Parts: sequence; C-alpha cells; structure tokens
Amino acid sequence: MRRCPCGVVAVRSDQLVCRACFAPYSLDASARVELVFPTGVLTVPAGRPLVLGREADAVTARLLEPYGNLSRRHASVRVDADGCAWIRDEGSMNGTFVEERRIVSGEWVPLVVGDRLRLAADLWVLVRAVEGDDA
Repeated sequence: MRRCPCGVVAVRSDQLVCRACFAPYSLDASARVELVFPTGVLTVPAGRPLVLGREADAVTARLLEPYGNLSRRHASVRVDADGCAWIRDEGSMNGTFVEERRIVSGEWVPLVVGDRLRLAADLWVLVRAVEGDDA
C-alpha cells in the first residue's frame, strides 16, 4: 500500500502520485527497493544504503564489472524507514541520471517506483518496489 504524506492511500497499486496533492506516494515502512540491472537484481532494504560501483569490496562490483565507464563509487541508493527511496551521485566522472535528468553530485534525489536510472553512458537500471513479506 502506498500512502501520501497528506494521508491519502493510492487507489491502484501502480499509482505513483497522490490525486489530492500530487505528491509522490511513499511505500510501507517494510518496503524494499529492487534495482533491476541488465546483469541482475539487487535489493536495497530500508536503513542500509547501497553503493553502486566497481569498487572491489562493493556488493555491486560483480554486477557492474562489464561497465568500465562507471566510477568505483558511482552512486548510492538508500531507503528510509518510511519507505522513501533516494539516490545520490558520489562524484562520478560520467554522471548519474534519473529519467534522463542528470543529478547534482552529493545531493540526495527522491526516487519513485518505475523510475529509470542511467549510470554513465550506457547502464540502465529500473527502480522496482518489493513490499511486505512478498520478497
């Protein structure tokens, strides 16, 4: 279930914004976000930021190995306790994009279910929600 900051609940499961105030819906507190890469899927649980990059000790290193134009610490994704997802560019050389808009390095930018991310020139990532015990 998605709930708006104004308290209105989404009528449909694919509804991304509140019909009352047009704010994006947040997910349940138990929500996690999945990042769907061409090479696999990663889950970002609430409260545990995930670094996306080629750094050897990064969880994502194996998935991102084919993409030499990514920085070692390219971007970070987090999910807050209230279920809101965020992304931050970590000073990457080739940029981080949300729906084709380049984000400013060092600033957290909100994500919504269905967002398409682009890391550098050619790595596309889909943001997908996993709620409750369905994961």
